[in-house]
Amino acid sequence: MSNLPEDIARRMKHSALRILMDLMPKIRTEVWGRRNPRDRGAGIALWARTERSVLGSDALGAKGVPAERVGTEAAEKLKAELSGPGAVDAHASDMLLPYLARNGGTVAAGVLTSHAETMVWLLSLFGHEIRVDKGEKVVFRA
Repeated sequence: MSNLPEDIARRMKHSALRILMDLMPKIRTEVWGRRNPRDRGAGIALWARTERSVLGSDALGAKGVPAERVGTEAAEKLKAELSGPGAVDAHASDMLLPYLARNGGTVAAGVLTSHAETMVWLLSLFGHEIRVDKGEKVVFRA
């Protein structure tokens, strides 16, 4: 958070906690802020460690959008990732594809993002074929 009242961060945090407490009773929180004379804004980043992975989500604030809605959006996205079939979150899959292309293997995500589709296309230009199987989960294979 930057150049906004600290209350905004607290409200985002508490709205996210209300949604996630039943799912994860042990939650550690940190609030970071920065004073920067040029920029103003707010956002929330959440992550959860599971037995096999780390899944994450985020949401950005905007003028006129209540802080509670921002926190709720991030928490709902994390909740969906945790209950989904993927081993990585939606935004990690595209970053793993170059390593998959180089070394081979398989990775599963809950959804196919436009970034992942673009990365599959880009890797094909370099001669790396990534197969994408879409079903209950999205599976990338190289």
